[in-house]
Amino acid sequence: MEKLQKHELTGSPPKVFIDTQEEIDMLELNFSTLQSNYEKLKEKLRKHKQNKMEVDSLTKIRLLLNNFDCLINNVEEVIVSLDQEGTWTLTEEDIDRINCNRETNHLFKTFLPFMLTYQLMKDIDSEEDVIENDKLPLKNT
Repeated sequence: MEKLQKHELTGSPPKVFIDTQEEIDMLELNFSTLQSNYEKLKEKLRKHKQNKMEVDSLTKIRLLLNNFDCLINNVEEVIVSLDQEGTWTLTEEDIDRINCNRETNHLFKTFLPFMLTYQLMKDIDSEEDVIENDKLPLKNT
């Protein structure tokens, strides 16, 4: 497979007119839901009978901590982005993700009809085999 082509972002980012109050309300709603669930989790951990915990629960908590770290980093990136209006603030990782999605979508659109046709032909062949096997006379043993 060829290397993915890197598309450079040139010029300044487009301006999009949004209702900032609506965005603030949505953030507030999501944050209050997160806060409520966080309080429930904290309370559940405090009431835990022993100091022992199943490995899967501990793993989930550690993954949640990692997700919180990512969330904090994302919020900080948005804050920096708002401070630098008029310049691109997408990270190299963001650009790579966009390019990878573009290439993946192109491959998917190119090969999906072939994959579906192959699956259809395979299904038809297997159905014909079943029908032919049903028509075979039974042997007396």
